[in-house]
Amino acid sequence: MTSRSGPPIKPRIPALNDLLSGATSEDFQRLRAPLTRKPKGRQHRSTVPTTPAIALPGDYTHWLADIKARVVTARHRAVLAANAEMIQLYWQVGREILSRQAQQDGETEVIDKLARDLHVAFPSIRGFSPRNLQYMRNFAEAWPDTEIWQQFVARLPWGHNVLLLTMLKDPAERLHYAEEAVANGWSRSTLEANIRDKQGKR
Repeated sequence: MTSRSGPPIKPRIPALNDLLSGATSEDFQRLRAPLTRKPKGRQHRSTVPTTPAIALPGDYTHWLADIKARVVTARHRAVLAANAEMIQLYWQVGREILSRQAQQDGETEVIDKLARDLHVAFPSIRGFSPRNLQYMRNFAEAWPDTEIWQQFVARLPWGHNVLLLTMLKDPAERLHYAEEAVANGWSRSTLEANIRDKQGKR
């Protein structure tokens, strides 16, 4: 019997049916092994270049602290400015709701329709729910004096103002707590606690 010339036949990796018909466990391991080749030669690890040490001036630490303080101050002023703009918008919307309601004897209808239309126009902006629009109306009614609310109330977050509206009915007392909250930087929870403490002593 003569042998055929040609390239040698590579051993075949057994298929699943072969394993069921007498293949060895070594064949099974060969079947499961990933068909990838390992790279030859020595592998070199990539190294990240280190930054050389820089000689800093002696006053660098104080300079950095000064810049950080100015960044914090600027961000705080930006937040206050944005808050004041929002409070002014809410006051203006509240005044216009009051005017509309005076012309039309439909308090709830005006607010509900305005809330729906604003949601359609600005679906991603929160704050124009019927409940919040009612707060805007009450806010404008509680602070008719523009100079007073711009001096104190506009410097408070909206949540503080809602708290003042819902917990205090006396205008003088409401103004007192607004001034105290601005002067002392009270959080909303501190403002609420101080009001409840005063009411509990009556």
